[in-house]
Amino acid sequence: MNFIIIPILVIFAALMDGYQHSGKKLFASFWKSLFIGGIGYFIFADGAWHLAVYFVLCWWILFDMVYNVVRWQRLFHVGNTKWTDKLIRWAFRTNASHFSFITKLMALVLCIGLIYRYG
Repeated sequence: MNFIIIPILVIFAALMDGYQHSGKKLFASFWKSLFIGGIGYFIFADGAWHLAVYFVLCWWILFDMVYNVVRWQRLFHVGNTKWTDKLIRWAFRTNASHFSFITKLMALVLCIGLIYRYG
């Protein structure tokens, strides 16, 4: 069940951030309340290392993609505001979106492995 809830929480966080930066504060507040409620559930639930790894991988896969869709940008667009975006743009000057796609694909394979092993 946790393997289903975690990606949903990441999508809630991305929707919250995307709507916040788009100026739609009411939508952002709604998604923020759902995200905080879900995180509260995980704080009191039994934690395991594989859930933490799965959360980070789902964050890497889903957050930027959902954020980009909400902001009407390309799906694998790499921004220039966060330090991670700047690092990816510096390291892969000509094809940062290809790097983003490949790393998200590798993270998806790892997520599937975690679900298969611990799900």
